Amino acid sequence: LNALFAGALLAQRVPGWRPTEAMARTWASVAVACASDLRAMHFSIEAGLKMTPFTVSEGHSALKNASAMLDSLCSFAGDLAIARYLASVACPRTVEAAQAQRPQSMPIHHCLDMHCTTGV
Repeated sequence: LNALFAGALLAQRVPGWRPTEAMARTWASVAVACASDLRAMHFSIEAGLKMTPFTVSEGHSALKNASAMLDSLCSFAGDLAIARYLASVACPRTVEAAQAQRPQSMPIHHCLDMHCTTGV
């Protein structure tokens, strides 16, 4: 995640910067692995919104640094809250695959959200 977010920062702030093919392939393989994982993490957006943002530091965990980079990227408030909350807990609780049930399809109104219609 940190390599992906660092790449996003570079793309956002350095005109003309583009990831290498190897970077894009790595990031795509991580996305596929995450999409295939049925585990889900418990989080609190309300608690995350009240937290002070992290800063990037060699002494911080990978999740704290990822949270700090999301803040630098000016991500959505809810995404920032989730990242802060998950980075703040020592071991995020998960719902295991045996308990999880993925829907076979999703109604279109669940697909249209602030990520694809930012001006609404």
